[in-house]
Amino acid sequence: MAGKEPDIGPTARTVADNVKRLRTHQNVNYTELSERLQAVAGWSINAVGIRRIESGERRVSPDDLMGLAVALGVSPITLLMPFTVTAITLVRVTGVREPIADTTVWTWLLAQRTLDPEDEFLGFALASWPPWMLVEFNEALESTLFRIVGDRYGTHTLEPAPPDPEKSPNCFGAPSVEWHPGAPKDGGSDGDD
Repeated sequence: MAGKEPDIGPTARTVADNVKRLRTHQNVNYTELSERLQAVAGWSINAVGIRRIESGERRVSPDDLMGLAVALGVSPITLLMPFTVTAITLVRVTGVREPIADTTVWTWLLAQRTLDPEDEFLGFALASWPPWMLVEFNEALESTLFRIVGDRYGTHTLEPAPPDPEKSPNCFGAPSVEWHPGAPKDGGSDGDD
């Protein structure tokens, strides 16, 4: 006979609470969620397993987390994030000794900031973001810097690049731009007169 699983930490408790909250809010029972999980996510947790997850008797694997998020129609982050009604509510998460602001946890889960404001963000982003996001960030930063330099010194123009139907817009919402060094700004002098 297998022994009882060890006590769960605050994040596991949060996941259990969020599964229960979302399941009851959607007015589905354990069996219905189990069936939905199989139908829409292709993942299997029986009704007893879901009840045990909610009571903290069963741990949630990463695959369980993803499948439950799909079945419940939410982001996996929603299951990991302590549920709060107001911003700046202190919450507990595994790995952090003291309660921390919910807004900090949310932006950390999105990889938009470090947990500790004294930690260096660039290293965190390089380690956390997928390569495609780093490329998009670099493009957005580059276009913004070119625009600032052009506006400040009037030494070049920035023109939007023609849309590329093969490329989706970047996640930072920055338009692609082409930099034309030395081109006059707004048809004016290039400063060499």
